Amino acid sequence: MEGDTASGMVKLRRGLDVLKATGAELRLPFYYGLLAEVCGLDGQVSEALASVATGFAFLNKNGEAWSASELHRVHGDLLLQSGDNLQAQISYRRAREKARETGSRLSELRATSRLDGCSTLGNDPQNATER
Repeated sequence: MEGDTASGMVKLRRGLDVLKATGAELRLPFYYGLLAEVCGLDGQVSEALASVATGFAFLNKNGEAWSASELHRVHGDLLLQSGDNLQAQISYRRAREKARETGSRLSELRATSRLDGCSTLGNDPQNATER
């Protein structure tokens, strides 16, 4: 991904505000995941993690299971970016599991690819345990 991340964050936030002002909550987990990715690209990891948490909150509130895999993947990317390889692996495993549950082959491949990348960083993904 390339471009002006600051401008992208402003546009995403504005779009989220407009959408929420209508009372609509459909697809908010996906949009918060996008915002988290852009924040992560801009190096704003704590804000990105907050966006992921908000995305999960809307996912749980509205039952939008289709977005769970990508939120877990983004969460894993952010954890990896912050240096927490083991927790990133756990998030990637959750992403893969959720993708399989919803039949999203692309999301499953993304999560598997990320998980494979973690194993090359020196930690055995089989040893990662959930907290």
